[in-house]
Amino acid sequence: MVQGDSRLMEILALKVLITDQSANRLAAEAMPRDLGLRDLRVRFAPEGAYVSGAYQMLVSVPFETLWELSVQGGRIAARLADVRVAKLGAGMLKGMILNALADAARRQQGLYFREDTLLIDLDHVLASRGMPSRTNLTLVQCQVGSLIIEAAAPPV
Repeated sequence: MVQGDSRLMEILALKVLITDQSANRLAAEAMPRDLGLRDLRVRFAPEGAYVSGAYQMLVSVPFETLWELSVQGGRIAARLADVRVAKLGAGMLKGMILNALADAARRQQGLYFREDTLLIDLDHVLASRGMPSRTNLTLVQCQVGSLIIEAAAPPV
């Protein structure tokens, strides 16, 4: 804990399990409507988080993305590993998806975009919701149907 700051909650040990169903509910609540993304669905698998939906252009373009999840510098890192698109070249839609996410990240405290990776600073996200904390993230792991997030106090 930061000396003298009794408002800060420090996570010493934590293991959270987030199911596909919970992730879909969170995505629906958090996704800005003006991004042009519709019908978003999240599915966890050992290789990462699959996010599918449709990008609204002149027509609705279905897509599926694969995000590889890890912890980088105390933040959750989601790197866009694969894009599959029904009607357009994946390269074209990949750029549109990354630009839309970068725009959304600029509007949200604790979200940052670097090249093809979304960084989620959970400490800033929690602080923006009135819960100042230091999460000490150590692991983000996908498995069939769920995501595990672990935190532990740093070694002394």
